[in-house]
Amino acid sequence: FASAERDPKTILSLLARIAGEELGDCAVTTILAEDGARFEHVAVVHPDPTQCARLEQLTARISLNGAGCSCETRLDLEPAGVRERSGSRNDLETGRPLDALAVENSLFAEQVRTELAEILRQASAKSFVMVPIQASGRPLGTLAVGRLDAPAPYEESEKELLDELARRASFAIENARVLQAERRASAAHASANRTLSTIIAASPAAIVLLDPDGTVQLWNPAAERIFGWSADEAIGRRYPPIGPEQEEEFQRKLAELSVGNPILGYETRRATRSGSTIEVSVWSAPILHEDGRMQFLSILTDNTDRKRAERAAREADRRKDEFLAMLGHELRNPLAPILTALQLLELKGVQGGEREREIIERQARHLVRLVDDLLDVSRITRGKLELRRTRTDLAVVLAKAVEIASPLLEHRAHHFEIHAPRGAYYVDGDESRIAQVFQNLLINAAKYTPSGGRVAVRLSGSGGSAVVEVEDNGEGIPEHLLATIFDPFIQGARPVDRSQGGLGLGLSLVHSLVVLHGGTVTAHSEGVGRGSRFVVSLPLSNEVPAITSTVVPARKRRAPGRRVLLVDDNQDAAEMLAGLLRAEGHEVLVAHDGPSALAEARAFRPAVALLDIGLPVMDGYELARKLVDTLPTPPRLVALTGYGQEHDRLRSLDAGFAAHLIKPVDAADLLAAIEGSEREETEASLALS
Repeated sequence: FASAERDPKTILSLLARIAGEELGDCAVTTILAEDGARFEHVAVVHPDPTQCARLEQLTARISLNGAGCSCETRLDLEPAGVRERSGSRNDLETGRPLDALAVENSLFAEQVRTELAEILRQASAKSFVMVPIQASGRPLGTLAVGRLDAPAPYEESEKELLDELARRASFAIENARVLQAERRASAAHASANRTLSTIIAASPAAIVLLDPDGTVQLWNPAAERIFGWSADEAIGRRYPPIGPEQEEEFQRKLAELSVGNPILGYETRRATRSGSTIEVSVWSAPILHEDGRMQFLSILTDNTDRKRAERAAREADRRKDEFLAMLGHELRNPLAPILTALQLLELKGVQGGEREREIIERQARHLVRLVDDLLDVSRITRGKLELRRTRTDLAVVLAKAVEIASPLLEHRAHHFEIHAPRGAYYVDGDESRIAQVFQNLLINAAKYTPSGGRVAVRLSGSGGSAVVEVEDNGEGIPEHLLATIFDPFIQGARPVDRSQGGLGLGLSLVHSLVVLHGGTVTAHSEGVGRGSRFVVSLPLSNEVPAITSTVVPARKRRAPGRRVLLVDDNQDAAEMLAGLLRAEGHEVLVAHDGPSALAEARAFRPAVALLDIGLPVMDGYELARKLVDTLPTPPRLVALTGYGQEHDRLRSLDAGFAAHLIKPVDAADLLAAIEGSEREETEASLALS
């Protein structure tokens, strides 16, 4: 069988031919299938070619039955038709040969399965011998030979020859299967290597294999492209993209890998052949070979472009912040004297033009809200909006929102209804921001509801949440806009004159502020002209409401006049604020730049300095420092500016300002900031006494 040793079926075909020629007129061999569930036909030797074809079909039906590895025909034969060997039942299940003489005997046909009897009948066999082909007690197949002319018994020497042929065949099959398994393993290994080589070659990331001392053993095309060294230049040499400044770090990472610690996404810098430095992310893991050798497989991605893009995005974000801050400052500057002038007219009791003044104030405050919305959306987008949470009665918040929106509601003659029981629903939130949510919803309802329409607000509870509904019977929302109504700059169809105005930021701001408070907001409408309903849900506070009493505050007395240094490069704004302060009994010195203010402050000796931050020549921060250093008694510093972002407030605080007022400033807030200096002095004198 040496010539056929690599193929079990070839071995069995050769076995059938030899057995048929030497011991009988016909021979059949089968092999146990790989699934172990059946015998597969391998070869048939018969003088009649037609009979060969029939026997092939019949032998294909033989299958295993049970764990005993016997044929389905279960060749359990009694002595009447069987020549006994070794004194036991001749059963293929026992692994012993089956020797039958009178195959045509009816007793034989009754004692074997139909399949085997049919095979022998088709072959016209008068007698036959079947021996198992096995190795270490495991079945590998069968060999059967038969005589066609007479039921002459097989001699012991013939049976021994069959046994020897089967034994040798089993050895050859076992060897062939071992060789086949080795070939399959070798082919699988080669296939895996080809796959791995393809992955390494096609990878967009650099793949490098290092010895523990840093010597390169693998350098893929991506590594060539990223670092500039060819594989021939890199392999066999110490890891080339290492500059002196990274040597210590590189050695530390090698030590980590040596003790089995992988490196995951480590960001560092590496040198290239051109001398430039690139930014990379590194993933590395140790590989322990069977011979005890250790190597380190590293995957490196070039992050230079991404990092550059991130820096550019941060720079663009910084510039956007600066632009928005400047925009807010420049828009607030002209608004400040307008609103201050209106407040001054009211303070002086000037009669006439009330309707015109009302329009001017309403439109100016509308512009202030637009600026605030734009800046707030920017802060939220960048995650820089901070909430000052307190336990808040939603009914009180709603009342404040209604107060702000009431001029527009009244102007459009809407029928307004509100149901908001006080003391019933508390939330943990920023009171001013929650008020901003409902202020925007109410203003939207007023704007998009025709004059004389209906706007309603309802406050209720549901589960662990407070629910506020703002409903109107106005223009409604088209169905296609409902899914995106809270996105920035989304607006429905507007007339050419844009009579409703707005930037499309109000609802985006509503959604963002509600989400920051852990709540939800949804929009509902049955379509254009069918009105709309906005539902805000906020988590209820878990704290027990404190028992409070309502105290009517005493009427605030006017504070004694103070010396106030007012510095603002906007002459109109400075003039209006000075007039407001003088009307309240304060002595005011106005300057329009830092050097002029310093020159006059020495003689004036102000108790309070109201400083615009964005001054020419010398900004408000520098002027504040010099006033403190120059004057015998440092004044109370109040920042008066159009810059209102959080970092602007913090910078003012760090610079020593006691208050940070954003233009256009409300008269009450301005007076409170100035009068705070007298309260501090009073408290200090009381403490000393």
